[in-house]
Amino acid sequence: MTKHAQGKANQQLYFAKLHLQAMEDAEQNDNLLNKKAVLAANREAAIFQLVSAYKGFLWEVAQTYDLEFLETDQLLDVKNKARAKGVEVSELNRFETLESNKKSWLSELLFAWDQIKSFDPIANAVVAPSSNLNSIEIIRKNEFEALDVLQLWRQKLYEEVASIRELLGEW
Repeated sequence: MTKHAQGKANQQLYFAKLHLQAMEDAEQNDNLLNKKAVLAANREAAIFQLVSAYKGFLWEVAQTYDLEFLETDQLLDVKNKARAKGVEVSELNRFETLESNKKSWLSELLFAWDQIKSFDPIANAVVAPSSNLNSIEIIRKNEFEALDVLQLWRQKLYEEVASIRELLGEW
């Protein structure tokens, strides 16, 4: 049985759900004047909440194995700390596979978060194609994933966490 509360990951997953619902509401509201800003703000907030839920779950697993978990720890840090104690954290193997596969939902989620927290907005921008040679060059930030992709990421994370918690519960 796990020795700690599962609250942080659950709370972050719930907050992500709220942001996704706000995005859905904004997409359906044609009278919303600042629609793009509302969508962008909720998109970034949802990605933040999903990454926080993932990190919260890593903390949860680390606590189960009596491993120290720092705020900056990543998946491999948890696995390395476990190996140093002579413990195999096999429950995280699936996440390790997902992180290493650049086409997986988890890898895409973590990449989206890295793009959000990038300090160089030009590195994440594309030049809008010019329709007129005399027009001003417009640079816009890349749009992050669409609502359905974010909802899929949330669902996949929820399912993985629930599946691994079952294994940890048998511990």
